[in-house]
Amino acid sequence: MIPSIEDIFHSLSRGEMTFSDAEMYVREHIRLAANSEIKLRDPFAGQALQGMLSRGDSARFTFSELAEIAYRMADTMLAERGE
Repeated sequence: MIPSIEDIFHSLSRGEMTFSDAEMYVREHIRLAANSEIKLRDPFAGQALQGMLSRGDSARFTFSELAEIAYRMADTMLAERGE
């Protein structure tokens, strides 16, 4: 699985990833988007996470907990859509 754009950015900023590797991952994101292979789960989870962060929930949870909650919300949204 390729890292998220946010993970790529953070890895680059911490010096944990080379620019060449980051470029390869970003190109893969672009290829997937162009081929419509990106599932709705990630964007739904991103929107859920954004909503939680805007309400200040990030202070109450660890990053792992926030991600888990966001993906549970995304899974619920997908279930409601019938996917």
